[in-house]
Amino acid sequence: MPQKKKQKPQDHVEEESEPSYDEDDSMSGSENEQDLDQDEEIMVDFEARSVLESDRESIKILLQQKLAAFQQINLNELATIISQQENLGNVINQAEDEDNEKQDGDEVEPNDTIFGVISMVDLNFSQTKNFSCEFIKFLKSHINQENGSKLDFYLPKCSYIVNERFLNIPPGISIPMFESLLDDVQKLSDDSANKKSEYWLFLGRIFTEEANKAKHSSKLNAPETQYANPEEEIFEEFSELKFDISYGQKMSKATGGKWSKDDPTLTPSLRLLIINTNKVKDALEKIKNLIK
Repeated sequence: MPQKKKQKPQDHVEEESEPSYDEDDSMSGSENEQDLDQDEEIMVDFEARSVLESDRESIKILLQQKLAAFQQINLNELATIISQQENLGNVINQAEDEDNEKQDGDEVEPNDTIFGVISMVDLNFSQTKNFSCEFIKFLKSHINQENGSKLDFYLPKCSYIVNERFLNIPPGISIPMFESLLDDVQKLSDDSANKKSEYWLFLGRIFTEEANKAKHSSKLNAPETQYANPEEEIFEEFSELKFDISYGQKMSKATGGKWSKDDPTLTPSLRLLIINTNKVKDALEKIKNLIK
């Protein structure tokens, strides 16, 4: 499928390089260790482009980071829905070298590797009915009756926002991606299900320190909570409804790919957020100000 050229803002990203080893390296001892600079940084340019059907498998891999533990969610179907929605949402890939750019008129060959995706799935659209029914069952099976009643109010006018990227991609790139998604929604026909949505539903991945190991804080020693996608913490401030869904497992904190026995134990969970679409631009403006 030829790529539809769609201008998207670019973001410049600093990414930490991680050392790699082979058998010869492991035998060379301290000589190679002296050559490794663990603080070395390399500059990588990323750009956003339209979603293509050929992105399906890469999108599925991104979805697995957060949702693979929940077998009720059909990730194959979700990845297919996202990849088949023309002109709605975008993906991050590594920018092409200027020296390798094709001349006008040449067919564009997109980079197969994607590092993030933003899209949306209307939960009341007939063509996504199978996924939506199972997705809603999943949500309701993990919440109490009170939250279930509240959720019922929002679901008939709600779209699920897919916001996934690898952890080493900084939050700044999410701003142009969300702005582009808003532009895409405005360009949809008036009878489009996604355009009619009044609320956005996020499933953010959070990590919370165990209570007995949490750092002392002024908030009655409350455990620290971190979002995998930090910008979603700002969306939480503008949300009308939120609750957590447990993974039922634990993982250790790692920073920059380096593990330490002194790192606190973190409990991962999902945090559901529902935000009125009228508040999305306000949230993005606050994110911009914080990143400056």
